[in-house]
Amino acid sequence: MSAYSVQAQNLSKSFTQGDSTISVLKDLSVNIGYGEVVAILGPSGSGKSTLLNILGLLSESDTGSYILNGQNTAELSAVQRAQLRLHRIGFIFQAFHLIDHKSVRKNVELPLEYMGLSRAEKTRRVDAILQRLGLTHRAEASIKTLSGGEKQRVAIARAFIAEPTLLLCDEPTGSLDEELTQEVINLLREFTGQQQSTIVVTHDPVVAAQCDRVLRMHEGRLAEDYYTERAGQQVSSTVAKKVHVEEAPTDQIPLREILAAAYSMPMPYGRVENYQVAHTDTRVVQQHAVQNLPSTPWWRVSLSEAWDATVHRVRRNLFTMLGVILGIASLVLTVGLTATISGQLAESFDVFRARHLVMTDTRKEAPTRSQLLELSRSEGYERVHQLNGVTGVALLNQLSEGSDIQNGPDNFGERSVNVTASVLGATPNVFEVEGHTLTYGRGFDEGHVERGDKVVVVSESVAKKLGIPREEGINVYIQGDMFRVIGIVQENPSIALSYGAVYIPLGVKPSTMDGNSSGAKHTQIVITTQAGAANQVAEEAPYALSPEKPSRYTVGVPPEPKTLREAVDTQQRTMLIAMSVITLIIGAMGIMNTFLVAVIERRREVGLRLALGMRPAGILVQIAAETLLTSIMGTIFGIVVAINGISIVSLMNHWTPIISTETIASGFIAGAVVGLLAGIYPALRAARIDPATTLAAG
Repeated sequence: MSAYSVQAQNLSKSFTQGDSTISVLKDLSVNIGYGEVVAILGPSGSGKSTLLNILGLLSESDTGSYILNGQNTAELSAVQRAQLRLHRIGFIFQAFHLIDHKSVRKNVELPLEYMGLSRAEKTRRVDAILQRLGLTHRAEASIKTLSGGEKQRVAIARAFIAEPTLLLCDEPTGSLDEELTQEVINLLREFTGQQQSTIVVTHDPVVAAQCDRVLRMHEGRLAEDYYTERAGQQVSSTVAKKVHVEEAPTDQIPLREILAAAYSMPMPYGRVENYQVAHTDTRVVQQHAVQNLPSTPWWRVSLSEAWDATVHRVRRNLFTMLGVILGIASLVLTVGLTATISGQLAESFDVFRARHLVMTDTRKEAPTRSQLLELSRSEGYERVHQLNGVTGVALLNQLSEGSDIQNGPDNFGERSVNVTASVLGATPNVFEVEGHTLTYGRGFDEGHVERGDKVVVVSESVAKKLGIPREEGINVYIQGDMFRVIGIVQENPSIALSYGAVYIPLGVKPSTMDGNSSGAKHTQIVITTQAGAANQVAEEAPYALSPEKPSRYTVGVPPEPKTLREAVDTQQRTMLIAMSVITLIIGAMGIMNTFLVAVIERRREVGLRLALGMRPAGILVQIAAETLLTSIMGTIFGIVVAINGISIVSLMNHWTPIISTETIASGFIAGAVVGLLAGIYPALRAARIDPATTLAAG
């Protein structure tokens, strides 16, 4: 078994930029043993970060081999590489890359979440390492409240919490002062045990001098590989001199072994003394190959992290939810109000139209006064009233479809207002049968009919147009003939024939009307029935009225309430639902754009999660779940808004609100679909983030 944690041979890496190819690493070989703290020095562009990314399994070399803890990484799949990062590699970055919305404890605990450890084990490990680093009192603190040194200690705790065998540090002291720099180096040395190796990328020779060994890189090559004075303080200055890679043996035996063998003396810190121990411990490490690493419930962790991120970003995502809230509220409000209004119309129709039959005389000639009175007093008319299910019968004679109606003369004897309205002769009970409501005065009676009195009951719409005051002694002129107004009636709008009409006693007509010259077309018998009796009465009424010639009368049967309910405001409902769908689409685009921006803003967080061992599929699930949860929250708010809106409108109009489970379910499903569709693209973008690029300091 090898005593090396890292064995990299002939690594090369190139990048394409435009039409040119840039070589970043050039046939580089290096071995790093357990227990070593190694510094990588070199100017910008020398390949330090690229080498670190390859050793951290964030990138792959173009050529060469890399063996980590005896495992040939070229044989690993992307998922296995993620598993190896999670269990064997720790990262410390100059920029810390801590997650702001998580506490200190939650940041340190994150790798353990991905490892799927029990709550008790996670708590034990986190408490132990926080105590060791002096962070116990800051365990629940927000990251934003920490100092730079505290943030770096949190990053170190997160790196070591999974007990990795290789620790990679990218400029860990670059943003710290001299005192904190020394503290970090001391911590790295303290945590690097017999089963760990630590690699520190740095520009600072002072930092490098405090490591055991220095790898100096230049233009993608390993220019020097030497032990520091710290490592060789018990060896003569001659032996401690710099030894170039070109002078090293071809079998790549570590220089510490050359030094120890040449001078027959142990290296400092017991390196060679404990060589056999390190060798034995390495075998223990080898037994836990990547194939045997514990399986991580990544999807469960992704959903948990999505919930955590969504809860902590509710205020930030409030405007994102607004589009969904408006869209779902509009959709549920449209469907709910349509059902409510249809219900009220159906109920009203059931009360009035669904209980009303209209029997029309098909004869073209206009009946005389005596014929009308005879019909209203006939046995047939009485038989209709006695049919089972009949609750009222009234006779109507349309004298004119449009006659001139004028108000009474003013103080100068002039009639100033003129309107056109239907003139209907009717039996006294017409208002009760048709469901009209007297709002002023009274209706005419049998005495008015018998005497042929010229009195009139005016509908409210006509009264408003004429400006008729609600007082006695008011006259109007119908076709120039004066009639006294005795009442004003609010009409049932479901009775189309009589809406906006004036009513006079049956058999009475203005003296200026002669025969059928006024355009009279209808003599009708209006029948009110009990609920459900309309169809049966419609069949029997013509025979009851005129057994000899039942075909003389046609009967209009109203549609069933259900049919009316299905037909009412179909176009309007379709338009409103279409508008709701458009609003939802706008909301979905808003969510998608917001999360695309969020992915860009959080790319370092996503890169960190990938570096820690979360697989790309887990990132995809997390971001998609965040958009879904955000959309569902907006959906819930939207449904609540819609229900309150329906209730308020119903209360104002004295309606019974109709809010079905299907309506709420359809709104919820629509919101969930919007969230899923809106989250797919941002989630795919997040899953494709390159952690090596996003985690680069700068």
